Amino acid sequence: MYLGAEVKAGMLISCIMFSTLVFLILSMTVQATGFMQKDNPSVKADDILAHITQHDDVNLTDCRIVGKLYYGLYKEFNVVDGVVERNITIKDSTFEDKVDFSHAQFKNSVSFENTTFNNSADFSYATFNNSAKFWKATFNNYANFNKATFNNSAGFVYATFNDAVNFDLAQFKNFAYFGSAKFNNRASFKGMSVSDVSFEGAEFNHPAYFWLAKFNNPAYFWDAIFNDAVYFNSAEFNNPAYFWNATFNDSAKFIGPKTAEKVVPDGANLHIFTRYYNDIGRYDYVDDIVYNYRYTNMLHESDIFPFLTDFLSWLTSGFGMKPFYTICFGMSLIIIFMIIYSNPGELERKRNNSRVPFRLSLKNPGIVNERDQDQKATVFDLIYYSIGAFVLIGHENWYARDNFRKWVSLEGVLGYIVLAILVATLSHVMRTSS
Repeated sequence: MYLGAEVKAGMLISCIMFSTLVFLILSMTVQATGFMQKDNPSVKADDILAHITQHDDVNLTDCRIVGKLYYGLYKEFNVVDGVVERNITIKDSTFEDKVDFSHAQFKNSVSFENTTFNNSADFSYATFNNSAKFWKATFNNYANFNKATFNNSAGFVYATFNDAVNFDLAQFKNFAYFGSAKFNNRASFKGMSVSDVSFEGAEFNHPAYFWLAKFNNPAYFWDAIFNDAVYFNSAEFNNPAYFWNATFNDSAKFIGPKTAEKVVPDGANLHIFTRYYNDIGRYDYVDDIVYNYRYTNMLHESDIFPFLTDFLSWLTSGFGMKPFYTICFGMSLIIIFMIIYSNPGELERKRNNSRVPFRLSLKNPGIVNERDQDQKATVFDLIYYSIGAFVLIGHENWYARDNFRKWVSLEGVLGYIVLAILVATLSHVMRTSS
């Protein structure tokens, strides 16, 4: 009898524990789900706002959102603290009225993929601490991201802006991707600061403003289309800015950046940049841009002969624009011929000094002292002789012996060519500087 009572009591306790566990799981599930709607023809903006203020997740798909969503306005009246604690995911949906998230702080991810904003969308002064996705979003009215801060990746891939968009003074501290975005009205990025950015395939059908924008890492404008004016007034590229296959309107206004040495154009749009800097008299900037174009083109050259000719032009004179390259090339030739005149044979190991394990053998150098043939040439003698041969100056005390005379003749010919290249390069630089 007592045994049966104990069994019943155990079963009762087990049922209570199991019910408690089920209740906890269901509670956690409901809490994690937050505000979720799918295939709902109409959702009130006030309902979304209520769940945001209650720190619930918002997950909407294929919904029509009606009413004004004024989270920024609520913050101004201190109704909420402006912090969005949980994730916001609104996909394939439509906002019929104004959306205001100005000054909001998004602590988690935000996604408005394939969502349409039929009225103004205000994200000015907002802070996105996690990823922000506006992929394939459509803005049919004014979009404001003025002074917004993106601490993580920001994606506007295939986004369409049918009205003006404002990214003035926005800060992108991670990767910003505007690939294939379409700007059908004025696009302003004045004073923007961005880490990594790509406008690959983006299309600007109205003026684009990049005044005072700062690009801290490589910027990619591959295949971008600028159908109207482009303004890079005082824009600063701290790393290369690639404009390969980018298309510009020849008849539209164009103003280039102040860091022209970072611009990398292609053959089709090279004239856009060079024409602008020629017009303002910055011929040194023209040289920088042409150099970048030729250097990049050389690296991507597939035929061996054009590559070798470009490589030789780059090595000897920086494509005729950098005399320092010519000086370095000449000094390298002098050192190479100095080593040849030393007749090193093979490297000998110094066993008595571990600090300098190897040295060149000067037992039988290729030059001989005319006055004292038993005198061995030192390194300084070899350098002096090589410099004299390079600049075609005769030698009073030293002369080449045996087969080394042909090396002297070759160095003289090369020296003559290098000096001619140096004069031509210096003349070009002096002409462009004046």
